[in-house]
Amino acid sequence: MTTMREIEMRKQNQNESDSDDTFKLKLQWEKEKTGYETDIKNLRETNSHLENQLKFQAQVNSELKTLLVAAVGEDLESRVQHLTEDKLALARALLNSANHLTSHQEQMEWLSGQCEVWRSKFLASSLMVEELAKWKSALTNRLIDLQEVMRNILEEHKRVYNQAIKTYDSLKLIAEKVTKNENSINLKYGNYAEVVNTNNELSEYIVKALDLEKEEIKDPSKNRPLQHTVTERNALKLLQHPVSVTSKQDALCNAVMGAAVSLGGKQMFLQHPSIHGCCPHCKGDMQNI
Repeated sequence: MTTMREIEMRKQNQNESDSDDTFKLKLQWEKEKTGYETDIKNLRETNSHLENQLKFQAQVNSELKTLLVAAVGEDLESRVQHLTEDKLALARALLNSANHLTSHQEQMEWLSGQCEVWRSKFLASSLMVEELAKWKSALTNRLIDLQEVMRNILEEHKRVYNQAIKTYDSLKLIAEKVTKNENSINLKYGNYAEVVNTNNELSEYIVKALDLEKEEIKDPSKNRPLQHTVTERNALKLLQHPVSVTSKQDALCNAVMGAAVSLGGKQMFLQHPSIHGCCPHCKGDMQNI
């Protein structure tokens, strides 16, 4: 009986201990359940908060994306507009350059034609200068010869004038002696012609005063032809021969011809009729035969 009682007591104690353990486990489970529920609630609140933040961030990102697309679109549009304007400006500049190039080419062609015209004029004028230089040289030589002849004639006239003055003084003295200072003939201007005429008048006056007949005075110059002096013969020779052009050229002609030869070549001047080939015996002067 006692044993049974002990066994029952043990079972009861064991049941009580089991119930205590179960209660403790239940309390622990309840406590853990409450903790888990609190954690779940906190997680749900956190999840809800994160979802709200995610929605807000998505909205912000959408708006930023819209603004970025708009900004990039405006930038690209402005760039395209600037590029289009630059392209139009370059097209206008290219068109203007083409027009200027065309006008410059036309001007160059016109200037080239003018250069050819003036080159031809220069070559023609160089031939004229050559002829004029030859005539200048010939006329200069003739002028020098005429000046020399004129100088000699003036010297001869001076000597003759001095002799005529001496003759005038002698005839006047004789006339004064013969007529005793009556109706004396004097010089008015004193030039060469007046002195000669006055001498003639004085001689006639003396002949008349001495009662000499003209037949008694022999005049040997009546049957004698006019004799010219050396200077007068040279002057007549120059007047009888016309001015002739020689082949000599002066420094100006040589300079102009050298420039013309450098521009147009020697062949053009060899075709000119005034330029002749010289033989080995030529001395440079053109002789009239």
